[in-house]
Amino acid sequence: MTAQAISTRELLVHIALGHDLGQEVIDWACELLVQGKSSKHLAYVAGYTLQVKNQNLEEFRTDLSLAIQELDLKLPDIKQAYSDYACMLCSDYLEGRLSQRSALNSLYAIWVDTNFDPNLRFDNRYDVWLYLEDSIQLSEEEYGPLLSVFKGINIANQEAYFRKEAEAFLKKYQADYI
Repeated sequence: MTAQAISTRELLVHIALGHDLGQEVIDWACELLVQGKSSKHLAYVAGYTLQVKNQNLEEFRTDLSLAIQELDLKLPDIKQAYSDYACMLCSDYLEGRLSQRSALNSLYAIWVDTNFDPNLRFDNRYDVWLYLEDSIQLSEEEYGPLLSVFKGINIANQEAYFRKEAEAFLKKYQADYI
């Protein structure tokens, strides 16, 4: 397994959000077995190849779900999963594993997912990604930003603004992220 292997928490967040994961799920199961964790369905998950997983996706999902139950793991609720995922994206960007554009696109998608569903919107923590994305677009069209905090943003310095917001987001919400 690589140094950047998916953690159990990350895996649970992705599952809670309905993300389809590839080889990293199989690698996660193998790593847990190496660490001495044991369950029948964990061994099944570890035994899949990516090709067999993709050909038998429903069976794989059942085995994964049963492995999670056998290990007595709990999926985060959907609101916590979105918050954790946003922290994961900010961390991945700040640690150089994700481009600014990819991170911002995914963070903006979180805003879209949570903003229009009253069951998912519990505060305004994702609004900054809407305002930043729109301010970047406006600056490219030679208009001013939506918020004064983004005054002076342009194509050349947009990444510095994004970095500042990613750091601030982690500082404020990372304590929630386990």
